[in-house]
Amino acid sequence: MVDLRKIAEMLQDSEITILKSLAKHDFVDAHRDLSQSEFYRSAMYLENKKLAEIIRNEKQVVAIDRNGKTALEVGLPELRLLEILRKEDLSLAEAEKRLGGDELRFAMGYCRKAGWISIDNGGLKITSEGRKVKSTEESNLLKQIGNAELDLNKLGDFQHAYITLSKRKKMIATVSRVSINLRGNARGHEVLKVLPTGERLEKLTPVMLKSGKWKGKKFRRFDVEAPVPIADMGKKQLYLQFLDDVRLKMVELGFEEMEGPLVETQFWNFDALYQPQNHPARTWTDTYFLKNPKSGKLPENKIGKIRINWLGIYLE
Repeated sequence: MVDLRKIAEMLQDSEITILKSLAKHDFVDAHRDLSQSEFYRSAMYLENKKLAEIIRNEKQVVAIDRNGKTALEVGLPELRLLEILRKEDLSLAEAEKRLGGDELRFAMGYCRKAGWISIDNGGLKITSEGRKVKSTEESNLLKQIGNAELDLNKLGDFQHAYITLSKRKKMIATVSRVSINLRGNARGHEVLKVLPTGERLEKLTPVMLKSGKWKGKKFRRFDVEAPVPIADMGKKQLYLQFLDDVRLKMVELGFEEMEGPLVETQFWNFDALYQPQNHPARTWTDTYFLKNPKSGKLPENKIGKIRINWLGIYLE
């Protein structure tokens, strides 16, 4: 049976604050006394303890990107070109100096397609239709977004402008935003009823230890069995890491690791390979010796051929 009193004693102050708010409201998505990160972290703690339920809502929003911020400050290239041509006609060379090569090429294509400018004898002129243009759907959308964000599902008349700006490099960005609502439950309400009363301290500090002020104080109970991230305490030995990497590659290729009772004598592993019994080559590999049995049976017809280890000659 779950001890609700122990759970109550382990709650952090921020968790208690949220639980008290849930006692008054069906849903909570923030608290004025907590930062957003504190609220989200405490909400996850409460959900892990089954004292509340997190309801996640995801939506797509439109925000201004790098080039969009520049356009918001100085204007879109096509509008800047029209503004210059209202004052005077320009040669292509002069227009390139004013706008820059990349922006001029885009602005010329955009304005010519819309019928706002004409090109005569290598010069740019604004048309009567172009003189009427003060803003575009794209510039209005950028102003509407500003330094905030716009819900993708609430673009309304800006839908076409959104599609157009999305095709232009770094003008706007569509990003996913996840918000959470916290909903209380019966278990959370029951825990509130058994909260400890009086002053309670969260941490034991060195100052408190030196002064003795910790005596007689109540501290928050800590759950020493709570799961924690695995600590990386050091670097694995390079050769062992290499063996693990090779093993992983072999398994990925379809090989299977096997375990079994097979035990072989040193005769086959070393003597049959002409390794002298006192040779350092025998130390290059891990060799395990059984307590029982300590020795095994050897093939009599093979022993003589291997006795070069002892006599220094080869016997048939």
